Amino acid sequence: MLFALLVTLFCPQEEEPDVEVTIHGYSRLEWVSRNGSLNETSFWNPGGIDPTSPFRKSDDFFSPMFGLTLRLKWKERINAFIELRNLQIKDDGAVPLQNERLDTDSDIDLHFRQAYVSIEEWPIKNLEWSIGSRKIENRTDHPLFLSSGSESPWEELPDSTVPPFPAAGSNTVPQTRRMELLMTGIHAHYTAQSWNASGWILPELGGEKEETKDESFYGASWTKLFESATLTLTAAWMGGGDSGRIWTVGAQGAMEKGSLTARLESFFQFGKVGGRDAQGIALRASLRADLDPLWGSIEYLWVSGDEDGSDNKEGRFLSYEDNDTAPLVEGNEFGLDIDNNYSVFRISLGYLWKFSRNRNPIQLETRIHYFTLEHRVPLFPDPQFNISSRSRELGVEWDLHASYNLSEAIQLHAGVSALFASEVLAQFTSEGEESAWLTTVGTSFRF
Repeated sequence: MLFALLVTLFCPQEEEPDVEVTIHGYSRLEWVSRNGSLNETSFWNPGGIDPTSPFRKSDDFFSPMFGLTLRLKWKERINAFIELRNLQIKDDGAVPLQNERLDTDSDIDLHFRQAYVSIEEWPIKNLEWSIGSRKIENRTDHPLFLSSGSESPWEELPDSTVPPFPAAGSNTVPQTRRMELLMTGIHAHYTAQSWNASGWILPELGGEKEETKDESFYGASWTKLFESATLTLTAAWMGGGDSGRIWTVGAQGAMEKGSLTARLESFFQFGKVGGRDAQGIALRASLRADLDPLWGSIEYLWVSGDEDGSDNKEGRFLSYEDNDTAPLVEGNEFGLDIDNNYSVFRISLGYLWKFSRNRNPIQLETRIHYFTLEHRVPLFPDPQFNISSRSRELGVEWDLHASYNLSEAIQLHAGVSALFASEVLAQFTSEGEESAWLTTVGTSFRF
């Protein structure tokens, strides 16, 4: 925030300011390239789409993003905050992406991302609460269940059979709500010496789309702090209007020992989804080692799916997640946005290349992900509904990402992702292709 503009309104010259006004801006411009098999799979059409369709071709485009924030602070305890951000657009319209904010027909107009008032240390000490539309802060650094960068878990219901795949015979691309959800209501956080707690009363999780207006979320989390470990317990109720109502309970734990950090978290769901019994489960376990300038981690993630759309059990784990570690398979900006019915084992390595004492380091990261579907994907139309002949092999994704900070305000970044040996991908491409790639190059800056 190198060039932040700070305007202070003084009363008497010698007194402390009553009101502080801070304005920040941020921007990102990316060039994105997606190959034809990735574009074709985005339709999730069995056997692929028409071989002569232009949507099967590689797609290159620019994706700009711009935002502004305004904060007013009064008497050190009361804050008013507004964030405006464009619905990120796509410049040519060659291929429909999962994310509707890449809209060729819209200008770079700004929409509300946050708008709230918060009060600290009132009516009791150590309490902060706010009212309005605000980013979720669950203070656990894990986006598996609840995150500000989330998408609606109800958007594909009740049409889809085994997510992320849409209804039979549909060419509709599953859409996300990452930029459009507004977590509107009351947010509260209490901090004690050895524990803290957060609560959310969010009667409306709406946005640009009318179908999100009926969504609501009520939940709380409690975190116990130990000398070298933390334990968080979470309970929440989610409402999706006519689509259903779900209870979610879960626990997250982390332990540090020297340079090692181990994490384990799991969530369970019960309730009703479209008249069916919710039975979603999610589990994540990871181990990370920080050996400056090198770091590495291993992780296993399993998110349940639904095996039979005709019974009275709903096996999908539905959440306001932002789990997009793998840009091509999990990514909800330019990837396939697969959120459930899969498991992944991944290995990550990172390195800070300090080639000069007086220059910022280059950060390099690489990951390899081994993906498997939990249940086989039913392909329609299939007269025999021969689900046993379908593959569960989602493939292996390899990612490489590099970033360099020119200054505190400007960053350059580039990334490439490639998916190999994907038998699932082959089922949705006209030529049975088992590979796909995604490339991004961009810059971001803040002022």
